[in-house]
Amino acid sequence: MKASTSISFVGGLLALLPAALAHASGDEAKPVSGGTLKVAVHEAPVCVDPIQITNFTPLNIARNFAISLTDQDPITGDVKPWAAERWEINGDATEYTYHLRKDITYADGQKLDAKSVQANLENIRNKIGPKANRPYNYLSYYAGSDIVDDHTIKIKFSHPAGHFLTAASSAWLALYSDATLARSAEERCAGNLVSAGPFNLVKYSQLEGATLERREDYVWPSASSTNQGKPYLKKIEFIIAPEDNVRTGLLQSGEVQLVTNVNVADQSSLEASGFVLQAGRNPGTPFGVQFNVKTPILSDIKVRQALLHFIDRQEMIAALESPKAIPATGVLVSTVPGAIDQSKDIAYDPALSNKILDEAGWATRDAAGIRTKDGKPLRLTLSGYGNYRGQAEYIQQAAKKIGIDLALETIPDGSDIINNILNPHKFEAIFGNATEADPDVLRSYFGPEQRNVPNSDDEWLKKALIEQLAFSKLEDRFAKIAEIQKHIVEQAYTLPLYPVTQVLGRDAKLHGALPDVLVRLRLEAAWLEQ
Repeated sequence: MKASTSISFVGGLLALLPAALAHASGDEAKPVSGGTLKVAVHEAPVCVDPIQITNFTPLNIARNFAISLTDQDPITGDVKPWAAERWEINGDATEYTYHLRKDITYADGQKLDAKSVQANLENIRNKIGPKANRPYNYLSYYAGSDIVDDHTIKIKFSHPAGHFLTAASSAWLALYSDATLARSAEERCAGNLVSAGPFNLVKYSQLEGATLERREDYVWPSASSTNQGKPYLKKIEFIIAPEDNVRTGLLQSGEVQLVTNVNVADQSSLEASGFVLQAGRNPGTPFGVQFNVKTPILSDIKVRQALLHFIDRQEMIAALESPKAIPATGVLVSTVPGAIDQSKDIAYDPALSNKILDEAGWATRDAAGIRTKDGKPLRLTLSGYGNYRGQAEYIQQAAKKIGIDLALETIPDGSDIINNILNPHKFEAIFGNATEADPDVLRSYFGPEQRNVPNSDDEWLKKALIEQLAFSKLEDRFAKIAEIQKHIVEQAYTLPLYPVTQVLGRDAKLHGALPDVLVRLRLEAAWLEQ
């Protein structure tokens, strides 16, 4: 058995956050208790239950009220104790034994014990089911759990689950009281949630935002937190402000002290005015264009391969993104353990794109310069949220240069993109990315048995993604992960563009607001100068 109260990936492979975040919370002043922090966020959360969503804003909210078995250090990525004070993993990673703290209670007074953890796992697999999305995938091979004693649980898997230790540290595997587990998925999305985090969720509205209040008896902080007591802030209010200029104005006027998704055009002026910018790159897969391989044109691998080379990422970033953004180097963000450099395989080369399209039979062009084949134009549709309109138009113009007529389809804000678009594969090409600190994100995003964004029936990929979970040695697992990355590029299932760079703007009087390893807000150590 491998016992641990903290675990890290070897060789410095888990440098998940840039140095920009490391000093974001490096305040030496003495924290002050009390006050209300107001945060303006850029999107309206369709659902606030982290088990059912992957969007940025609801996870920003949920990470502050939802407890997990473990936590990850925001700088090193080391897995640290939280609800569990220590754990053991058997040799083939099919059994995880967690020893829980004995002093934790949910906000409604129920004890957080082994039976509660078991009930939460069973709830995800048997009640919430696929609506649970990411955690349902984490528990793909869940084979039940044994209650060893009141505060010890052995979680079992039918197949090696090397990803689970990291997974159990995320808000996607949040723990709830029995009262919450008894509610429907819809009721939970609407904010009927009771957990054991540093704050309680007391108000939530998709249109108005959310309010969190300090839990006064909170004495079980994560070992990774810089605040080992109850939160400094008394209250946090999340305000919905989708317009960039509105969020910037709220910060400048002092109406809020923190804003998400700072507009590129506002970054220099905010810094010049004394506001502080914090930037972090989401681990996981880069933001990019995902291809549905069962649509008529994109079923041709040659067309997909041509699309890997028509975008000048450097130019696109310079025109549309923060100066802190960087081009993608492959299908994994470079900071994810096991990521390889695939820059040459996805390099900007429009001449190569043209050559491949000619070879694929799209050699003739109409009067407008659009390629045709058998009398039909090379026309594709790219779907995405309205806030990616600039990126969509850039890609549209680049596509036209190589003879592709690219139509743009806007997904309305607040849409349930997972259940209404991604899962039923109602798209041809779509913007997207997945945030996760483990290379198993490739399984959850591309796996034929998981989200399967490419809509493939790829048996090799299906087998390889399962095999990578079984290796006990990191170097062996990463070798298989490397094969998988190469295969995904060879099959051209995705066009990686750049890692998502989250830029937060804060008042200089706000201290201690350090995002977690997934670049989600952690505010139990945040405080305001009075």
